[in-house]
Amino acid sequence: MTDFSKFEAVPASEILSWAIETYGGSFAIASSLQKEGMAILDMASRIAPGQVRVFTLDTGRLPDETYQMIETVRKRYGIDFEMVFPAREEVERMVTGHGPNLFYSSPQARLLCCDVRKVRPLARKLRTLRAWATGRENDVPVHPLYARGYTSIGCQPCTRAVGPEEHERAGRWWWEEDAKKECGIHFAADGSVTRNA
Repeated sequence: MTDFSKFEAVPASEILSWAIETYGGSFAIASSLQKEGMAILDMASRIAPGQVRVFTLDTGRLPDETYQMIETVRKRYGIDFEMVFPAREEVERMVTGHGPNLFYSSPQARLLCCDVRKVRPLARKLRTLRAWATGRENDVPVHPLYARGYTSIGCQPCTRAVGPEEHERAGRWWWEEDAKKECGIHFAADGSVTRNA
């Protein structure tokens, strides 16, 4: 088993080089095309042009600007995004039983929608990989919704711009009061860190 503690003081570019060389096609970068994920995509594409796998979760409810951003990144970096979709049967069952906009009805319904559209597809994708990465900011293409006041970008109906005095997460599931505003990919409903894979 690899001792990853040796990478704590190593520059990100060296870690990426090691991961690409060590895992090859079993390594991929997860990107939602937000600022946080674009830096690692940019760095990896410079390290191994044309060899980097990148995937994104397509929930079926993304803003048009996200699809435009995918095209911008495809053209700039020559990357074919691997689009990861929710299981059709699970979406059909959920929408049939709860309606297309179930996320407005309760935090539990919203968490079900996030679980079906994001968490489960991510878990399925990660089971096909030996290693994956996400990243932080660099001078890379910026999603156009940031210029319109968005501080977090997710599915179109669940995300809005925030005001100058609002918390950065205020634009996510704003109709919910006193609820933990996470989808389940990074943090579970109880606030614990989610371990995908």
